[in-house]
Amino acid sequence: MGSVIKASERNQAVPGVAFNYEDISQQADAYLAKVREQAKQIVSDAVKEAAALKAKAQQEGQKAAAAAAEKQVDQRLAAQLQPAMTALAQAAKDITAARQNWLAHWESRAVSLACAIAGRILRREAERDPKITLKLVREALDLAAGQSRVRLRLNDKDHAGLATQIQQLVGAGGGLGSVEITPDATLPPGGCRVETEFGLIDQTFEAQLARIEQELCEK
Repeated sequence: MGSVIKASERNQAVPGVAFNYEDISQQADAYLAKVREQAKQIVSDAVKEAAALKAKAQQEGQKAAAAAAEKQVDQRLAAQLQPAMTALAQAAKDITAARQNWLAHWESRAVSLACAIAGRILRREAERDPKITLKLVREALDLAAGQSRVRLRLNDKDHAGLATQIQQLVGAGGGLGSVEITPDATLPPGGCRVETEFGLIDQTFEAQLARIEQELCEK
């Protein structure tokens, strides 16, 4: 059903909304203030970020500079310490060599002392027991077996005290030609020397101990 508008109704004006500039202005100001606040916050954040980046760059730069300085110090220190380290290494080698020489020296001295003590003991025992000298004489004559002419030298005291027994050794031994038994005051007591046409057989304690000392020192 259609609507019928009366003339009286048609002439009545529809109340309109009045344009309010003040409200629009306030809204614009509020919007602008909001935009300004956002822009301010953005700028503030950008400034903070820039400061943080700058600080980080400075820190990294300082670290790099510190690392470079430390490396330079290490290199300079190494250069300064190199002569000292070389000298220290050489000193260590010298100390090791000196220690080895010292040990070798005192080992040699100890061997010499031991041989000297052994010589005194052997001579004392030979004075107490003449059989020791007779044993050395018999060994020397055995080594000279097959020689036509032999000269046996003894300390004059051993010659006087053991002449008869030595003659018996010479007579009992085989393979010997003429044996001359001669006293020799220059020989130490206890041992003997046998001279042959091919060389000398030294059976003195000193000669035997010298051979032992030489062998021990060469090891």
